[in-house]
Amino acid sequence: MAELDLNDIQGNIIKGYRYPFARYTFVQFINGDAGRELLQALTPHVTTSEQWAYDDAGQMIKPPWTLNIGFTHRGLAALDVPADSLVTFPIEFQEGMRARARTLGDDNASDPSRWDLMWRDDRYDKVHAWIGMSALSAADSDAATVWLRQRIEAVRGVVELGSQQAASFPGATEHFGFRDGISDPYVKGTPYPQGTRIGKISEKGWEPLAAGEFLLGHADEAQETATSVKPLSLARNGTFMVYRKLHQNVASFREFLRLEGAKFGNPELLAAKLVGRWRDGTPLTLSPDCQNPATLSDNTFTYANDRDGERCPLSSHIRRMNPRDGLGFNGVLTNRRRIIRRGLPYGELIPPDSPGDDTGEHGVIFMGFNSDIERQFEFVQNSWVNNGNSFGLGKDMCPITGSHDGDGRFVIPGTKRDDGTVTPPYVVTGLPRFVETRGGDYFFLPSVTGLQILANRRVDMR
Repeated sequence: MAELDLNDIQGNIIKGYRYPFARYTFVQFINGDAGRELLQALTPHVTTSEQWAYDDAGQMIKPPWTLNIGFTHRGLAALDVPADSLVTFPIEFQEGMRARARTLGDDNASDPSRWDLMWRDDRYDKVHAWIGMSALSAADSDAATVWLRQRIEAVRGVVELGSQQAASFPGATEHFGFRDGISDPYVKGTPYPQGTRIGKISEKGWEPLAAGEFLLGHADEAQETATSVKPLSLARNGTFMVYRKLHQNVASFREFLRLEGAKFGNPELLAAKLVGRWRDGTPLTLSPDCQNPATLSDNTFTYANDRDGERCPLSSHIRRMNPRDGLGFNGVLTNRRRIIRRGLPYGELIPPDSPGDDTGEHGVIFMGFNSDIERQFEFVQNSWVNNGNSFGLGKDMCPITGSHDGDGRFVIPGTKRDDGTVTPPYVVTGLPRFVETRGGDYFFLPSVTGLQILANRRVDMR
């Protein structure tokens, strides 16, 4: 198995940092010279995918903070990337997230006209670069921010447009109270232990997914080189990042569970049915009746014994985000839609005994890495999250992240009785929108080589 050049691939892509604090800063380049000057200052400090060392006690030696950089299509143009290179980038990346709102289901409460101020109107057009810094502590995050701002302020012609803080919660949960970040793709050519990451189902068991599903310039699951971007020297070992600020309506979610849970007879089981996991991350398919810590590390389950969704409903969140073998063909269809997901919650944690609030600043920063935004992220969002046809569910959307407007439906299949009969299904109606988009865009994260090419204006189309 050919190994990837970890020193050339930006960090946090093929393996997550799992740092508890982060700040994402967005900047504008007034001109190409200013942008390149900032890149020349930052590129030597960019964190790569290289494995970190261990001390004598066997503990990994982590840096106090990390640094990564990505660009919008507008940002690449501002850096004076030649037009004959810019046109080779995928159309969805060229257009940007705002123009793809209809495809993504960003309507009504999630409409771009209602996004945060930084992502609205002409301010959106000024976002040229994303600078991500993860940190081991709040103090480290503050120090990293000071370090970055000193370098931004040292360059005339670079404007900081805004930033977003994020931080993990106890138990790695999100605002709805569920453990997050459990399942991620395992990539071929990486030396890291598999852990809870999963690849693809095969006759030999679970195997890593082709690197080209996530990194440009490598073979994907169809054995095709994953990129149209030219020149290849700029594209190879880079990736596309989907950045979305997703607001969570905590009060609506808790009130829904209180009222509908009383009808259902078990609010916690209802919550688990919506997500497909218990709050601690236990998969319903492996433990349909209760949380089971013994199954938490087992992420290689399939739906072969739960085709009808009796344990884990077909419409549940996790079956939509990663259907595994649920669509047949031994998971081949699913393998072409996988996304590497990173991110952290933002905003203060609302106590579990509080009714919550829909108007505050609380949600999750979603960052998804893929080599083909349209085939992967946009397909999942359009065809699996906001449509049920692939699962035989008609227009039913994901109960958690679907673009509902008080008219959503969710079906919990009936269960088999001892006498062979089946109980009636439980149908939830009137689902509200629990998650709203508050901003975001598509970013190109080049390799270290690509960053050096951009910093020195050496995009050579020959």
